[in-house]
Amino acid sequence: MLIKNKSSLVVIALLVMASCSQFVKQAWLASGFNPEVYAGWATAVLASQLLFNFGGLGFHNFASRHAAIYESRGKRLLTNRLVAKQLLIYTYILPLSIPVIYFLIAKPAPELFTIMLFYSVVNVFLNSATNPIYVRSSLEFAKIQSIRGVVGAAVAVITCYFTGSLLLTLISESLLILVLGIMTLKSQNFKWRKKYFKLDWNYKVLLPFFLPVLLATVSLSLSRIIAIDLLNDEFLGTYYFIFIVASFGFIFQYGLSVFFGPIITSRLSTSSTGYLNTFILRCWIILVIFSLLVGLAGSVFLPFLVSFLYPGYSAGLILIIPMLFLAMAKICDIWSIYFLLGGFEKFLYIPHLCSIILAILIYIFVVDVDNFKFIDMRFFIFGEALATFFIPLLLFLIMNIRWSR
Repeated sequence: MLIKNKSSLVVIALLVMASCSQFVKQAWLASGFNPEVYAGWATAVLASQLLFNFGGLGFHNFASRHAAIYESRGKRLLTNRLVAKQLLIYTYILPLSIPVIYFLIAKPAPELFTIMLFYSVVNVFLNSATNPIYVRSSLEFAKIQSIRGVVGAAVAVITCYFTGSLLLTLISESLLILVLGIMTLKSQNFKWRKKYFKLDWNYKVLLPFFLPVLLATVSLSLSRIIAIDLLNDEFLGTYYFIFIVASFGFIFQYGLSVFFGPIITSRLSTSSTGYLNTFILRCWIILVIFSLLVGLAGSVFLPFLVSFLYPGYSAGLILIIPMLFLAMAKICDIWSIYFLLGGFEKFLYIPHLCSIILAILIYIFVVDVDNFKFIDMRFFIFGEALATFFIPLLLFLIMNIRWSR
């Protein structure tokens, strides 16, 4: 149903390469650093993600939605305007995000924080440069992401191998991302205009997209922020390592958005609402079946692989099953892509809000400072998995029941 031609197969292959390279990088860094140092790496990456998301004010969603409108109406993408506006938003807002890291994340060393900020900025730059490509061509976008993933992983692994330095590893990958972003802009014949630097009240159209991004940032990071607060460095590094299992679902969902973005965009103006909803539902059923197979395989092979290859992280095996549930929930999440591109952005914030509420309730009723154990982190993971899987499905069903009337 989905694989119609060779280009679709190429897109899938490129996304698999990009995803697998990230796992290779994470696995290598885990073997190169002990759990305490790996905890520092993972915390830096998490802080970078928070800077990235808070600084965006939802503009990625805004630009993707408007680019989808241009495509569905047969208009040429306003590449320069979209890219420039997104970079401008980050330029104004990113400095305001810095205090967030100091309050939400354990304050890092000045050198690490500086490199982390640079790492965030170059990721913002690449994301802005490729954003219009996202809805125009999944093949072109997948090529860029595969280069970023494979070459970035190679650079990080080589730097880590020869230097053993966390700072140099972050710097080397950041420089690669910066070069890739510059090359991407040049390939699109990007040109700056003075009017792009003006921030006016027209940006109020971003407000409906801000709340979902803010809630998504908090909900996707909350369990790891709680782990920073509750766990010592050794257990924190172990927790982050095992979280790679759940990260497979997050990366898969991102690849899913790259693949389905152009497909959903092309059907917005050519298909009826009922036909498009049926198409999305069929895709979801296929993803559920695939996620079950992934979960079954993971529950069999992952404990053996971790025990054999990463004995220093074997304490995290007690969280394998919860992490697999969270990965499976993210694999099935085609709804957020549909809600975003289909103009239902008001539904985007509800699953994340439910996830945050569940995490707060779990923290209140489960966490006992004098009796909290590492295994208790599973409650936060299960809560996020339940909200991710059931809430969007419920919203979709309610939406269709209203339309049927």
